[in-house]
Amino acid sequence: MRLRYLLPAIELLASVCLVIVPLWHYSATCCTVRTSTGEQRIVWHDNPPKLPSLFGIDAVTFAKGVNLPAAPIVLPILLVNYQYRNDSRDWLHDPVWNGIGFALSGVAVWFFVGRFIDDVLGEHAVGSAGRVFDLLFASTTALTATMTLFTPWSTSGLPDREKIWFGVWIFLWAAAGYSGMVIRAIQFVRAKLKVKES
Repeated sequence: MRLRYLLPAIELLASVCLVIVPLWHYSATCCTVRTSTGEQRIVWHDNPPKLPSLFGIDAVTFAKGVNLPAAPIVLPILLVNYQYRNDSRDWLHDPVWNGIGFALSGVAVWFFVGRFIDDVLGEHAVGSAGRVFDLLFASTTALTATMTLFTPWSTSGLPDREKIWFGVWIFLWAAAGYSGMVIRAIQFVRAKLKVKES
């Protein structure tokens, strides 16, 4: 089976088990309160659920680390929802929406990772249009990982164990993004040379 189909399926299954189900139960513990100004506000009773099988890493940090290249998709959607909704819910920092947003967007992330690995292993030749999308994905991944690495708020408030988990994924995504950019650039140059020769 090709990895471009296998990896998104594994990611979706892991996200359902380790992110969506725990956050579904966690969302049942929230309550809506009215402030003195009459606004409704959602109050969470404690931190996002920890995943005991992953040494106490919470579900949101797991989803963000494993699917970090999805940040340019998830965060603008949450920001737009935060800015233009009339309710007082903080969509941008809501752990349930963050976790589920990263988990579902991760399917697309892992599709491109699987396609990249398939292409490197020679199991599937990607055409020129596919290379453009793969180069865009690789450059976005590299940029997102680099920006996350040099942004102190990305790991602020996390316990040490979760900072290490998130830091490992940042470095893995940076390595994947930069190596993907180099390989796709080489493929572009080779394709152009073949066109000129023929």
